[in-house]
Amino acid sequence: MSSQSMNKVLVVDDDEDQCRLLAEALAGQGYVTCTAADGIYALQQIDAFRPDAIITDLNMPRMDGLELMAEIKRREMTTP
Repeated sequence: MSSQSMNKVLVVDDDEDQCRLLAEALAGQGYVTCTAADGIYALQQIDAFRPDAIITDLNMPRMDGLELMAEIKRREMTTP
């Protein structure tokens, strides 16, 4: 993934420290980042932030990463 073609990344993880560290590392490489603590909040962020890519944890409360990916696919979104 090149920061030239994809510059907005949504990081989804219920571990606040992991989420922050990954977002900061990506920002340091020139990506614009946004974070969400679970799949439900991620769906709200997707609508508002319009990310080019999503990095998600699998085990999270309310909606896990697999459920999030299924919902993204159901919405016919092509975000990697």
